[in-house]
Amino acid sequence: MRNTLCRALFIGAAICAVATRADEQPGVVKFGAILSLSGPAAHLGDTQLKTLQLYAERINAKGGVLTRKLILRHYDDGGDPRTAAELARRFTERDHDKPDHADFVIGGSATETSMAIAPVLEKAGIPFMSLGAGSRIVYPPRKWVFKTSPTERAAVRVLLADMKKRGYTRIALLAEDSEFGKEHAKELRDQTGRNSLGRKTFGVALELDQNYVPNDSDIAQKVVKVQSLAGLQAIAVFGLGQSPAAVTRKIRESGITLPLYHSHGVATDEFIKLAGKDADGVRLPGPRMAIADLLPDADPQKPVIKAYIAAYRERYGEPPSAFGGFAHDALMLAIEAIERVDTLNYEEVQRSIKLTRHHVGVTGIYEDSPGDVFSLHPASLLMLEIRGGTWRIAD
Repeated sequence: MRNTLCRALFIGAAICAVATRADEQPGVVKFGAILSLSGPAAHLGDTQLKTLQLYAERINAKGGVLTRKLILRHYDDGGDPRTAAELARRFTERDHDKPDHADFVIGGSATETSMAIAPVLEKAGIPFMSLGAGSRIVYPPRKWVFKTSPTERAAVRVLLADMKKRGYTRIALLAEDSEFGKEHAKELRDQTGRNSLGRKTFGVALELDQNYVPNDSDIAQKVVKVQSLAGLQAIAVFGLGQSPAAVTRKIRESGITLPLYHSHGVATDEFIKLAGKDADGVRLPGPRMAIADLLPDADPQKPVIKAYIAAYRERYGEPPSAFGGFAHDALMLAIEAIERVDTLNYEEVQRSIKLTRHHVGVTGIYEDSPGDVFSLHPASLLMLEIRGGTWRIAD
């Protein structure tokens, strides 16, 4: 009896030791990245991967995470949700000695790929830091899923508040026929609709609502429809990549001088380069990164943004885009959470992320608000304006 009890205690102690080693694997901390490095969202994934590689190097140069080397393993989903889901399954490997084991995963350069990755990692119980824009990535809240980019809900709210401030009550919408365009268009419709009291929250009426296919012919047809409608006071354009610049050029070439608004998806120097002189006067809700030099020294984000831009420029010889900032913040939030609890245990890490309070990042200030999902502070987006070929804080 005594020998049996001792043997049971010995086995129990051994199991505890194995469990501890599984949570506290010595040597390395591994994280995975699933990004769009090819396909229509490649301009997002490129700067995101460069950011993750840069900061993995910098973190290791300072001693790593929990004194362990930080290792990045990344894959290209090509912008395809099915590919993204298959790649996510690779990172559900629980054996820390396997190459594809991940203590956390960053990725989903776009909403659709993030939505494909999320249920795979949710089922496996692995923390996932999404870089996609859509609020549906985290609404309704998911235990294991977090995001670092501004939502279309916040961006549209800032845009409409500026329109209301300027007295624009009749507007047109041209939304790209993409998930990004559709999500922002839906949010604009919802926020210009009537509330439970029958009142329009922002007092703005959507007089023309059009989707456009990103080619010259369809864009031209939609601009003609804008020209034909009298009484419009402003135009909103929602899209990613090159098409918003093409729409901007076509609108101005057509002689339309109405105030022109875009989404935060084009808050990059590349948009100004593509749209040229026609970008002048464009307004949009954007992150502080676009106007880092104009921020007051008292702004808590300024030193974080300036340090990121300087490090990226030194490493790659060019400035990063705001999309790279999403990746920077995702990595720093995950590392902060791990170091807060001093463990790689998945449950502890996801709980620690939810304990985040006032984390100052490149994109904004992150909180886990009671009764809400982990998110950016609403004031993280500013109304910006392009003047003289550069970004300015709008008056």
